[in-house]
Amino acid sequence: MRPFILFIYIIIGSGILFVNIYNSLIDAPNWGRSIPSSLETARYYFQQKTPGDFFKIAGTFYHLLGLVTIIVLWNSYPQTKVYVVSAFILFILADVLTVTYFFPRNHILFVQKPIDPETATQALKEWSRMNWVRSLLLLTGVLFSSIALHKIYR
Repeated sequence: MRPFILFIYIIIGSGILFVNIYNSLIDAPNWGRSIPSSLETARYYFQQKTPGDFFKIAGTFYHLLGLVTIIVLWNSYPQTKVYVVSAFILFILADVLTVTYFFPRNHILFVQKPIDPETATQALKEWSRMNWVRSLLLLTGVLFSSIALHKIYR
């Protein structure tokens, strides 16, 4: 029954990863289609809720679940320690990157008025490139979690 929490951890981590990839493949190209009008449209669309709202809720829950996963598996499955802790650290690093790198660019893209097309275009290019780095961190975290699951059933 204890491995069940690891299944949940992998499923939610995969979901966060795929939402992040969706942002890169679908949202970001639309945001940059015709700056400044495309950003005005995005700002209008995101008046009630933004992707950041999802990541704040899902990320916080996911980190708490990560801690619980580490605690539950620590003594029962010691062969998983390194992988589960590594996955947890990678997801924390992705959030640190979000706060330190993405939040300032999100401010330029979705809050700062008036929209300066050059600054916004540069911020979107930087955002788009680094979002793939963030996706790689998340993917690696999911892979480490999956290796831990494999170690349990081996």
